[in-house]
Parts: sequence; C-alpha cells; structure tokens
Amino acid sequence: MKTKNYYSLAFISPDKTGIVAGVSKVLYDNGFNIDDSSSIYISGIFTMILVVSHKNELTVNDICLLFKETGYTPQVNIIPETYIEADGESYSISVYGADKAGIVYKVTKFLAEQKINIIELQTKVVGKDSDEIYVMILEIIVPTDLSDSWEMKLLEVVKEMNIDIKINKIDSYEF
Repeated sequence: MKTKNYYSLAFISPDKTGIVAGVSKVLYDNGFNIDDSSSIYISGIFTMILVVSHKNELTVNDICLLFKETGYTPQVNIIPETYIEADGESYSISVYGADKAGIVYKVTKFLAEQKINIIELQTKVVGKDSDEIYVMILEIIVPTDLSDSWEMKLLEVVKEMNIDIKINKIDSYEF
C-alpha cells in the first residue's frame, strides 16, 4: 500500500510578487508536502516546478481545481511509483563563446547519444553588443558504466564550433 502519491506541478506566469506564496498556500491548505522545487525568472517570466506529495490519490483535474481561484493553472503530472532517480557521477559543464545557432543542440545531442542525463540547463547571453558571449551551464549525471572517453569526445564537439568548455566533477553538494 502506498503511503504517498507524487505529482509534478509546473507554473509559468508573467512575473509578479506573490506567486510562490499563493501556490504554497494552496498546497499547505490542502495537505500537500513540497518534496522538491526549482524556480527561475527568465525575461519577465516566472517559472516554478515542484514535486509534491499527498496521502490521497488525486487526479490531474482534482489538483488543477485547487488553484482555480489563484489564477494560476498548473501543468500537472502524476509521478508513477516506478520513478527512479538518475544514478551515476555528477558533473557540471560550462560552455561559452560567440553566440551562434546550434550550441545547445550539438552539446545536448552528444550527451543524449552517450546516455548522459541532463538534470539542469541554463543559458544566457552576457555582455553588450560586440562583446556578447553565449554561456550555457549544465549539470549532468554520467552513468557509472560509461568510460571516461566521453569527456574527450565532448571536447571535440565544442572545438568544431569554436567555443570553450569546462567540465568539473561534482564531489558533493552544499546548500
């Protein structure tokens, strides 16, 4: 017998004060626990993703109706019991260089081909006008059975695009 039911909720909205407070109030008032969350502000848009749990089995519609009065409509997914977190070695990758089409595609295509799981990705153009630099930062999980040659192969991928890369193993997390 399951003791908890898990759901993912995604909210995307023009940014304004009180989004997190409004969403977390609905969750608290209705007996949910926030197990994991992440949010980001991108070009005036606020995005929040949460993994929540509840003692009762709820439908997607049940959860959406709880937020009706807030004006926020979440994208809701039921997380199956068989969900397994990614396992392997954690790395961070920083890619930077002149802004050009294809950087995200070529790097992420290579990682997918190697069965490397991307768990976080952020991109941004920094600088002004002629001094603009494209920056992409990824956190990845490399399967333990994958040989170390993936790093050299990735270096070749970015070399072809004339951009720079730094790969660092993450030994531990600190908050």
